[in-house]
Amino acid sequence: MNVRITVLACYYLILAAIVCIFVARQLDEKRKVRLPMTRSYRWGYYLGCVAMSGAPVAMLALCSLMFGASVEDYGFLLTIACFFGLHAVCGWFVVQRQRWAWVLGTLASFNVILMMINFAYGRKRWVEFAGISNANTGGQDGEDGYHLLHHATMLEADGKVQAALELYQRIAEQFPDSDAGHDARASIASMKARIG
Repeated sequence: MNVRITVLACYYLILAAIVCIFVARQLDEKRKVRLPMTRSYRWGYYLGCVAMSGAPVAMLALCSLMFGASVEDYGFLLTIACFFGLHAVCGWFVVQRQRWAWVLGTLASFNVILMMINFAYGRKRWVEFAGISNANTGGQDGEDGYHLLHHATMLEADGKVQAALELYQRIAEQFPDSDAGHDARASIASMKARIG
């Protein structure tokens, strides 16, 4: 394979890793406005963005396979396309905070140090990946409250502000002493401050 293409791909990935730091920070700040009581997810956003930045490398490898790769390079290009393609898909879903993508992307990295870091980081946020608070949920009622809270944040994200406010209010009234109730009240205050 052409050495220049390999060097350019490495430069691209290094530049993408640097740019992803700023993208992850922005994504985390937006999420904290919507869900102020959840833990920071900067590392998850960073990993997801870095993984997605491998999509052009996968596409380049696929194009090389289809349009004139030599027989010696075929296996290498196929491996590169599969590796970066899998990571790009997992990266998209890691940004969406999906558990399965976090596990698959971590295992597919084949990096023991990254696996240990992601295990420790993901374990602390495992419940949040399902839309439930990181704090004590207070049993089944708390879990029900967090499922409703997740639904309210989806309404808010879709621009249905009034419906989201009503659902937040219902959660705050129905689960007053749970973490879901506290998060709902914080979300109400945050929305009212933004609306003015």
